[in-house]
Amino acid sequence: MRRLALGLLAFALGASLVAADIDMDVEIKEKLQHFSEYRFPSVRHEANWIKAREYIETEFAYYGLRVQKQIFNTTVSTIDGEKTVEGVNIIGVAGATSNKPNAIVVVGANYDSNTRENPGPLFNNGAGIAALLETARLFMHNVKWSGHFKQNFTTIFVAFDLNTKEHDSGPGVPGGWHFVNEWLWNYLNKTDTNFGGAFVVDSIMNINQEPNSQDTSEIFRSMFPETFNSMAKNGNKGNFIGVVAPSDEKSKNLKDQFVGNYRKDRRKRPFRLEDMTLPSAINHNQIISELTTQETIHFWAFNPNGTSRPLPALLITDTEKLRAMPPNPCSGKVCPPKAWLTDEREEFLVATVKGLTNTLLRRQATRLPAQPDNSSKATLPSLFTVVVLLLLGRFYQ
Repeated sequence: MRRLALGLLAFALGASLVAADIDMDVEIKEKLQHFSEYRFPSVRHEANWIKAREYIETEFAYYGLRVQKQIFNTTVSTIDGEKTVEGVNIIGVAGATSNKPNAIVVVGANYDSNTRENPGPLFNNGAGIAALLETARLFMHNVKWSGHFKQNFTTIFVAFDLNTKEHDSGPGVPGGWHFVNEWLWNYLNKTDTNFGGAFVVDSIMNINQEPNSQDTSEIFRSMFPETFNSMAKNGNKGNFIGVVAPSDEKSKNLKDQFVGNYRKDRRKRPFRLEDMTLPSAINHNQIISELTTQETIHFWAFNPNGTSRPLPALLITDTEKLRAMPPNPCSGKVCPPKAWLTDEREEFLVATVKGLTNTLLRRQATRLPAQPDNSSKATLPSLFTVVVLLLLGRFYQ
């Protein structure tokens, strides 16, 4: 009995030290504070837009990413009419010397917002950009600072600017188009051989448990019949995160990796994930009108030199306009972020961040064997656990 007890204590001791190696403590609340205001190049909102940009650039650099700024011009619509503005995509590169076919992965989200009251700046797309930053932080901590992972392949984090298609049908070319066509394609040496695909995180905070809160249509049913049937069984509740992917092999592999990592903890959750694979013959205009105006469109419809060359990309989304928004918890007044961020919405966000981070660590890096000199990096809770276990061990001797 004594040997069994000591064996269990030794196992727990080892598990405690190993658990201290990987940082998966998601810190999303503080980041959301920086995206709670409208971020748009108009007189009223331009200061918030620039402040958000500066915050992202500072955070990327702090994490250890190599930061680049892609500057472009586009036209936006405002209440004063159309105007040409300068947009800036913020790109953070975690470079690696060894690349291979399908190795390079992009994770992106928009940091600007539209100016409509519904869904508001946290939902469009404060939650997405906060999730991007937190995923970048956790990935870089584990591959660069902890000493427990070796990064194998280049991973690119990009904060897109000026999604003009979200700005009341703004006429200008979005920042996502400029990134894909003028930065990424050149970075890839104008070949998709080493490109494994992109994750675009947009509109991921709205979970709605009310029956019939998830809108449907015949176009949606024809595009995603399995999701349509799954929603019907669940009372058409908006209680899932959708992973929208083309049917090509690279996108399928990327989607399977994310889905597996999202579901791997097997915890019972009040929400689920829906695999929303697009039919091979889908029309991009149908996607835009029915589901999304997000930056995945520029990957899916990539057309260099007039030749169709779709790039693999996933959209992680709560389906945006197809899901009813929650009522204002402040009775019509402007709400602080903490009023919107219920425990359930926070859990919904955290699940996506953990799924993305685990996918990147498993795909882009290798877990290193435990080193004796790394034991000093255990957290204080782990050291406390060690002391307790050793004392219990002495008790059983």
